[in-house]
Amino acid sequence: MELSLATWAVGKQNFYTWIVRDISESKEKEEALRAANETLRALIHASPLAITVLDPAGNVRLWNPAAERIFGWREPEVVGRPLPFVPETKQEDFTALRERVLQGELLAGVELRRQRRDGTPIDVSLWAGPLHDAKGDSIGIVGILADITERKRSEEALAESEKRYHSLFENMLDGFAYCRMLFEDNRPQDFIYLAVNIAFEKLTGLKNVVGRKVTEAI
Repeated sequence: MELSLATWAVGKQNFYTWIVRDISESKEKEEALRAANETLRALIHASPLAITVLDPAGNVRLWNPAAERIFGWREPEVVGRPLPFVPETKQEDFTALRERVLQGELLAGVELRRQRRDGTPIDVSLWAGPLHDAKGDSIGIVGILADITERKRSEEALAESEKRYHSLFENMLDGFAYCRMLFEDNRPQDFIYLAVNIAFEKLTGLKNVVGRKVTEAI
């Protein structure tokens, strides 16, 4: 409840008016908003992913603890300044991405190469979207970034391993065929060629057998 007093005078006579308003609903809304803000603040603080908020010019307005851990810069070092992890050679690409998001585009899982404070490269996956005011105008960008450096290294190592295996397989002097057994009523009936090397084709005279059954190729 809110109580206010107004006074006025007519001649030598003073008059008083009390105004009483029920503000219970307003207080409930304020409390709900405060609770929602506290929940959001806790989520941002506890998130294992880097969360940043930029103004339209690209200056940092929010930098959560995960961003500190992943990139190396402390919050006081970056707030009010341009994003520090964008390499000089990537500034033009970053500006183009920023403009796209400010125009309303949502980014989901965009893979980018960035850098840590010590200058080492880091691969990240980015989710980003625009922030709007009550009028619907873009007032900034929220970005969520995941460190995928180890995943990218694993993928590159696997690709290199597969490349070496393929080279070894193709250049072996012995003929090799990789097949899958086919069953009928739980009994082996045939094989299907999945891969053969060059030596196998030379030694057997069989060509273009991959994807065919052994009984069809022979």
